[in-house]
Amino acid sequence: MRKSNSTPLYRLAARAARFAATAMLTLASANSAAATEFGPATFKILSPETSTLIGQVHFQVNELADGGLTVRSNARYTNGDTDNEEDRLAAPVKGGLPRQLTFSHDFFNPDGSLDRTNKADFVTGQATCTIYEDGQADVHSAKLDFPPDTYAGAPVVLPLRGALIGKVNLPIRFHYFTCVPSPRVVSVSAQVGTPAPWKYIEGDTVQVAIKPDFGWLNTVIAPFLPAVRAWFDPSRQWYLVGVESARYYRGPKILMVGDLAPTAASSH
Repeated sequence: MRKSNSTPLYRLAARAARFAATAMLTLASANSAAATEFGPATFKILSPETSTLIGQVHFQVNELADGGLTVRSNARYTNGDTDNEEDRLAAPVKGGLPRQLTFSHDFFNPDGSLDRTNKADFVTGQATCTIYEDGQADVHSAKLDFPPDTYAGAPVVLPLRGALIGKVNLPIRFHYFTCVPSPRVVSVSAQVGTPAPWKYIEGDTVQVAIKPDFGWLNTVIAPFLPAVRAWFDPSRQWYLVGVESARYYRGPKILMVGDLAPTAASSH
């Protein structure tokens, strides 16, 4: 039976001059001049229904010579599946958020064969969503218009954390690239909650509920989309500490939890 696409993260530091923008990825660069901690580079992957450990994902951020950034992640699941993601971001302009330039996410089966790939070039507009079945590639391609506030994969945390740092309580709005299963750029609104306990992290967290708008396709696509939620820690410079989503469109639900100090794990 065919599976389909999408993704559902990070940690970073840049130099003090661009702290506000680049730190939003919550991944720390080891050679940063602003080497305070910005969050966990490793997340546990749990089943949202049972809290069972089903994998782990590690994020790494590198600063490029031109001031841009490369974000890479590697996820390994207990069933043998693996994911690799690589994103490129331009250097932030005038203290704003870095603009995403490219997105690439590959999904592999336990035997190492490709299951699917999602790719987008935000500059040229070229995007492809590919699913492999029995070694045959089913490719969906499109030339899209990517607004400057479009993000995909790990960098999605940028507009969310940026709004939290700026104390924005109104719905956060930006654009998101996804495969459903063909390539699409959709509007996203994110509602910020109030500080509350979350069983996986000590202390209060702030939940952000994320809702995409597929326009007239909402009635067709919405039933196959799980809740997408992110949790941030206001006591630690708004680190990203958790994300609940699907591994890809119509794929298994996953819950990523920052691999921090000991946490309480009793009930939601």
